[in-house]
Amino acid sequence: MLNFIKKLFQKERIKKPQSFDAVLAGQKIEAELDSSSSTWKFIVNYSENRLQKLREKNDSIILDERKTAILRGRIKENKLLLELPEKEG
Repeated sequence: MLNFIKKLFQKERIKKPQSFDAVLAGQKIEAELDSSSSTWKFIVNYSENRLQKLREKNDSIILDERKTAILRGRIKENKLLLELPEKEG
């Protein structure tokens, strides 16, 4: 029980912004992702809703191989976006 409570509080801790290397206009820059910001929370909400719609579309419609691959690629991109805060810098 004590381990469960520790894990619960660890998830609620405010994490420092995550650093990333990115390329902008052909130049490599270092950027930070603050997973506690309102902007990131908006992106997560949008991406989770989009992911749900893409999965529903993938499950409910019979698509040809090419369109299925495109849809699965979009699903993968949404999942990668949602994983950004979990990646190490």
